[in-house]
Amino acid sequence: MDAHEGGQVVDLVDAQQDARSDAKLDGYKDGQVDWSKIMEEYPKIKSVEALSGHRLRIVFISGAVRLYDCNSLLEQPYFHILRDEGFFRNVHPDAHGYGIVWNDNLDLSESERWINGTAEQAV
Repeated sequence: MDAHEGGQVVDLVDAQQDARSDAKLDGYKDGQVDWSKIMEEYPKIKSVEALSGHRLRIVFISGAVRLYDCNSLLEQPYFHILRDEGFFRNVHPDAHGYGIVWNDNLDLSESERWINGTAEQAV
C-alpha cells in the first residue's frame, strides 16, 4: 500500500516492517505488539489540579508535570460549561488515569494533555 507524504510516495508496509525491526522501538517483540510494555509507558494521569485562568496542573504517574491551558476549549460550544469556575474546579482524573473528568458527559484524554501541555518549570 502506498501513501503520499509531503509529495513523496511511502510504502506503508515497508515502513511498518522497518519500525518493528528497529531495535530502539519498545513495545515490539518478535514482530508482535507487546501491549503490556506499551501500556507501562503510556502517560497515565495520577492527579489534576484546577488553577486560575482555566489552566490545569496535571501530574502523571511517571512524576512528569504538565500545565494545560483550557482557554481554547472554552470557545467550543461543547466546553462552554467549563467557563463556570465552580464546575471547572470539579475536575479529577478518571479511575484508571486515562483522562480527566468533570462529569459523566465531559472528559478529556490523557494523550491530549500530555502532547499539548507544557512541562512545568522548576521554581
